[in-house]
Amino acid sequence: MKLKAIFPAVVLLLLASPSSVMAKETVIKVRTAVEFIQAIGPNRTIEIATDKPLNITEALNGLIKEGRISQGETFFSDVASAASFSDHITYISNTDGFGLQIRNCNGLTIKGKKGVSTLLATPRYVNVLEFILCDNVELSGLTLGHTEAGYCDKGVLELDACTDVLINDCDLFGCGTEGIVAEQCNDISVNRTTIHDCTYYTMHLNGCNQVRFNDCVFRDNREYEQLVINDCEDVVF
Repeated sequence: MKLKAIFPAVVLLLLASPSSVMAKETVIKVRTAVEFIQAIGPNRTIEIATDKPLNITEALNGLIKEGRISQGETFFSDVASAASFSDHITYISNTDGFGLQIRNCNGLTIKGKKGVSTLLATPRYVNVLEFILCDNVELSGLTLGHTEAGYCDKGVLELDACTDVLINDCDLFGCGTEGIVAEQCNDISVNRTTIHDCTYYTMHLNGCNQVRFNDCVFRDNREYEQLVINDCEDVVF
């Protein structure tokens, strides 16, 4: 009889647990670039709650002067070298300014309102956003680009050794050399996204698997080959 009395309570507890977990989901609304950088972390959703462009470079300059972000290293294909960094945010310095790197940050979603929410980088020699060793990342409704046109050395969005990346309803523009650079990534889905006015290419995909582009527009990108795809499998447009 005691077992019969306890069993329904256990069932009710199990049924209630999913909603309890969902209630604990972290959602952070940001209105400045500093708030945006400070909000970056795993297992959370960052919502951009302003129609004013957020300049990541200006925010980085202030945080670096205050000693609140450690300096990282440029990352190419050596995954082990990046794994030694414990912070989720680092920065790199290249020619004309600092660039933001997001590392080992799983379950991060960055949401904005299409055509309204903008993230900018001032230097032309760094990526606007760079994700390294991140899984389950979503970018939605964002405009990403550099503040100055002309020659540059880096692109708009770079993904290094990332898995399960979803890009929806975004606008990626130059002067980034290319809209998307993906190195050693798996399972990337890009939907209803425009890549335009990049100075060299539309994208570079190197050593990637399972990449999908659905209902996307590539326009006014110039100079060299537009789609550079090396050592990849299952890439579909």
